[in-house]
Amino acid sequence: MVYSPFHEPTDFGTFDLSTSQVGKVFSFNWDADVIADAKVVAVHNNRAMKTYTVGDGLVISEANRTISVTVDGSDYTNLTGRSLVFNCNFFVLGDIEVTFKLNIIKSQL
Repeated sequence: MVYSPFHEPTDFGTFDLSTSQVGKVFSFNWDADVIADAKVVAVHNNRAMKTYTVGDGLVISEANRTISVTVDGSDYTNLTGRSLVFNCNFFVLGDIEVTFKLNIIKSQL
């Protein structure tokens, strides 16, 4: 399920992800608690490609103030040369508070 924001989400920018990268970690630190049901949805052409949840790619710190998403480039080899938007739901269930974009690039290996 792809959620819609009720406000303008924070855009953390665009990054490159090689198809050979394993365990690329994106961490976010906050001054507010992250919800236990946090999720990140990778979207391409308005279609959810993969959902990251706690225990399946997402890790929340014990203090509930840092959340990390771990992404493998091999999950997106079929999208080489394209971009994905990652919609992040960290604080209010069903809201998109943060987005970032990944350009999927072909591995040089």
